[in-house]
Amino acid sequence: MTFVVDLDDTLLISEKRECANCRRVEYFNPVLLQKEKEYCNKLYDNGNTIILYTGRNWDCYNLTVEQLRKCGIKYHQLVMGKPQGIYIDKDAKTSLKEFVDENIK
Repeated sequence: MTFVVDLDDTLLISEKRECANCRRVEYFNPVLLQKEKEYCNKLYDNGNTIILYTGRNWDCYNLTVEQLRKCGIKYHQLVMGKPQGIYIDKDAKTSLKEFVDENIK
């Protein structure tokens, strides 16, 4: 299966600051949601495709890739925008595992 997982507020909680000049949001000091990371990596290890998506600006691409590397989050693709797939984000109001268990049959 292919899982599309939102990055911010789903796997990472970051301090968000808006640039006064360009009004772009920048992401600092990410805090990893450990249980979510572990389950995401388990899905990856079990042969599922993991696509991470984010509303972050493309200017944040290198920063985002580095944050993912440091946090040890396994994924196949990072998308800036929303691809087709099963959406798992903060609006699900549940953990990644609970969402999959409840919605994937």
